[in-house]
Amino acid sequence: MPGPVLEEVVDSWHHPSSFFCPISQQCMHDPVVLADGHSYERRHIERWLQDHSTSPVSGLELPHQTVLANHALRNAIEEYFQQIFQVHRRAIRTTFQAWNWTQGPGMELDAGSSSVLLHTIDALMKCSLQMNADLSVERALRQITDEAKAVVGAEIGSVFLVDATRQYLVSTVNSTGKELRIPMTMGIAGQVASTGQPVICNDTYSDSRFDHTTDLETGFQTDNLICVPLKTTQGAIMGVIQLINKVSLGIARVKSTRRGTLGRAISGALSADADGQFTPQDLQFLQVFACQAATTIIGNGVILEADEIEQPGVCRRKSKASRSDLLSDAEDSDGSEASLCFLTSSMCSIASPSNDKWLVSAKDTASTLADSSPRKVRMTGAADFLRNAEVAQLLAEACAGWSLDVQRLSELTDNRPLSTLCIHLFEQHGLVEHFCLDRQRLADFFMAVEDGYDVRTPYHNVAHAVCVTHMVHCVLQNGGLAEIASPALTEASPQLVKLACLFAAAVHDLEHLGLSNDFLVKTSHERALRYNDQHVNESHHIAVAFTLLHDPCYNFMPKVAASDFKHFRALAIKLIMGTDMVDHGQIVKTFKERICPLKAATDEGQPKKMACSLAGEQDAVLLLQVSMKCADLGHLTLDWEEHVRWVQCLEHEFFAQGDKEKALGIEPVSFLMDREKPGPSQTQVGFYNFVVMPLFQAFASALPGTEPLLRGAAANLARWQALDAAKA
Repeated sequence: MPGPVLEEVVDSWHHPSSFFCPISQQCMHDPVVLADGHSYERRHIERWLQDHSTSPVSGLELPHQTVLANHALRNAIEEYFQQIFQVHRRAIRTTFQAWNWTQGPGMELDAGSSSVLLHTIDALMKCSLQMNADLSVERALRQITDEAKAVVGAEIGSVFLVDATRQYLVSTVNSTGKELRIPMTMGIAGQVASTGQPVICNDTYSDSRFDHTTDLETGFQTDNLICVPLKTTQGAIMGVIQLINKVSLGIARVKSTRRGTLGRAISGALSADADGQFTPQDLQFLQVFACQAATTIIGNGVILEADEIEQPGVCRRKSKASRSDLLSDAEDSDGSEASLCFLTSSMCSIASPSNDKWLVSAKDTASTLADSSPRKVRMTGAADFLRNAEVAQLLAEACAGWSLDVQRLSELTDNRPLSTLCIHLFEQHGLVEHFCLDRQRLADFFMAVEDGYDVRTPYHNVAHAVCVTHMVHCVLQNGGLAEIASPALTEASPQLVKLACLFAAAVHDLEHLGLSNDFLVKTSHERALRYNDQHVNESHHIAVAFTLLHDPCYNFMPKVAASDFKHFRALAIKLIMGTDMVDHGQIVKTFKERICPLKAATDEGQPKKMACSLAGEQDAVLLLQVSMKCADLGHLTLDWEEHVRWVQCLEHEFFAQGDKEKALGIEPVSFLMDREKPGPSQTQVGFYNFVVMPLFQAFASALPGTEPLLRGAAANLARWQALDAAKA
């Protein structure tokens, strides 16, 4: 049995102390010799010498500060660790072969069935991370991926990490040499990240889940792949590791040459490898490998557990008693900081695949949000970001035009784009001063709303809320919406209309599950039962928002008159209810009949474009509802690239619901949600012709200042028509 041998190899190996920098206490990669006779990692000693003229080890004055490359030591370190890696690989192969002989080739590999194998893989991971601890997370992940390739026998390996805020998987560890970004639910990697379930696919181009985009861009052909999630000890998914194209048996397994029944069984189980196919054993092995890799990364302080993070997006290495204390916090950042913050932010936001935590009552939800008050968890208040010159410039440009770079705003505000935008707009429109709003509670409220959007939802997430809120602002500013609607409303000033519109836009999809009203009703979802199958999603968004606003900690309107609040609440409810697409046709039909003729009568046949006039409160509410609908569909008017990204996100969300419907036996699958049939990305021309263009044409007719939206929609329709023509 290999156990004692492995224990000796794994546990009794002490790395030479001369390989470690006296300052950082990490393995050196570019060692240099100082006048004191000691070797240091170049970048650490160079930083030390910027402020000191003494030796970091002895404290004595240095005769000179010249550093010389220590090539001999560098070669010795590299050769040493390569030898260790070879020992670990042999140990893994020996352990795996022993497992085959004692348990049989079809048995599952997991923590409970092969502790020796886990111990061996863990030793390999620790050795790899110890060698790369002073480098970036990317370098450590690349080393781990290389080991997985060698062990399983794959041509290419890659690691995608979850960018929860922007709903993307991001990879800098891949064969392309550049950063790859894919939507959270795109392709097989996206499915694994979303569900937490591993996948083995030996014919990618016949698998509907496989996304061909990267192959088309790089010219590489993916014949087969195997993909498993990287999870924290609490089960949160921080990314996936995938291996592509099986090319050999790998170091873990060698075909048995023994005679007899067991030898033939093992040879038969491994024969599929000869045909370049990943096997169930490869999948099991990579699962164990990924589990140990993730655990080892966390355990060695490369990233932190979610419960050790004081603020989202803030990362610190675990403290260790070493001379690294000599380095300042700034010196500890070597280019890996972005990766570290990226990982911790994702881990804070991504929970296990279960959606159970969202299935609570509106009161419980508000209580949950209150328990995680931004006062407790945030590093910087959303209002503080507005003092950043780049943030201020970005918002100024966005609010003067029709588009907003949500991703850039998120990056500049530590993943607080919605709260930052709302505070800016409330100030810009004079709402804070006019209604004597509590600025601190205003910030806390919108940060709590921001936290209430599920980052796992591909389309109805916080980024969508930001886009809709910005678009509502544009309509208010460029279309004069509030000034036109308020005279026809009972006791509603233009400021009150603006307050209701911006509030409704920010919360209009709060706690959206990525599931349609129809699905919630058909499955007797708790929300459908609570709201009697009527406007289920919209009713929930409204209830949660106002329950939160009712909390004294978040009520930013304590000085608003009771009558004004009553009108504000009633108007916000009507605006959000109007976003339910089930009423879309009737709302647009009524709008054309009542609003557009009024506009034409005002024009008296003259070419001069004038805004519509409203006959009464019903017309005013109708105009505001159509404005909200246009903002909700605003991505249809954006630049082509941005619009296509939103269509892809919507398609991923639709297909995910379609998969749920199939699993539950719901037939037929909802329109556009069956991934085996044309989805949103293949039906845009019809959607534009029958839904989008009539809506925006009527809207621009009523509010001529919004014609840029109509032009944007027409331009995108032309692009979709050209694509369809090219396909035909």
